[in-house]
Amino acid sequence: MTRWDLTYFAAVVILAALLLVSILYGTAPIPLSDVVTAIALNSGLVEGDVSPLHRIVFELRLPRALFAAVIGAGLGIAGVVLQTTTRNDLADPFLFGLSSGAAAGAVFVITVTGDVLGI
Repeated sequence: MTRWDLTYFAAVVILAALLLVSILYGTAPIPLSDVVTAIALNSGLVEGDVSPLHRIVFELRLPRALFAAVIGAGLGIAGVVLQTTTRNDLADPFLFGLSSGAAAGAVFVITVTGDVLGI
């Protein structure tokens, strides 16, 4: 194995561990054994009824954890593209006015759709 293979393997292991930690801890912590049981029920390895705990894991915490990982990866890729485009290691979103555009979009959405989506 090369050094890059070990780096990728370590990154995947750390990501999986952080996803598991984000599933375990919330407003009500769930024991690791219950999370493993819920995953086994969902994968069909174990027969049994779907419990409320299963719904908490697969309908609330797992989608949020996966979505956070995808968003983080997207932000990382956007930063790399911005720094590569400008050939500047210190490039930030203010360089192209992206932050100003995002702020203007956020203000527009809040003021126009605030009544529709709820205040």
